[in-house]
Amino acid sequence: VVESTEPKSMVPVPDSIPESLPVDDGLRTKREEQQLKYRAQLQSVLACLAVQNEKQSDEDQWKCIQPLMARRAEFEYLLWEVVETSTGQQKMAALTAMGFVGSQRAVPRLRSTTADKSLRVVASEALKRCADEATLVGFVLQQQDADLSREFARVLASRRNDAALQAWLHLVREPAARASCLRAADELS
Repeated sequence: VVESTEPKSMVPVPDSIPESLPVDDGLRTKREEQQLKYRAQLQSVLACLAVQNEKQSDEDQWKCIQPLMARRAEFEYLLWEVVETSTGQQKMAALTAMGFVGSQRAVPRLRSTTADKSLRVVASEALKRCADEATLVGFVLQQQDADLSREFARVLASRRNDAALQAWLHLVREPAARASCLRAADELS
């Protein structure tokens, strides 16, 4: 290995990062306007969901959620902000919306939210909608909570796709999951 004898170039590093970096005012304003628009849409959807939240059918909830569906990723992020900073009906409505808008990325946070007894029903409904088949299988096999295990097995049994069928057949063969599967099938029949 031959080392160079030339001096290494040194780039001066500033002592501190400036408080604010220059931002194109036109872009920043458009971005801020877009965020305000998203937040207004989200508040409208949450208000729709908060009205008799538990008594709304899935179809009614779906009608409320429609404005968010075109920008699911952005709204998933904003919904978590609402879940973390709000209480009561607003928090319940945000969790309900998460069930329709959320992706597989929302699953771990939704799972931890089910530990709160006051949020458990709404969070588990959202979790059942967001979780893919492999995740549902994992939840059934973990059996930390027999009721949730049966709920996840029931959701898996009610899905109508090849992945759900394969997952269901796998679970029925597992001795640890068989009881949850049988109870879920019994409830569905």
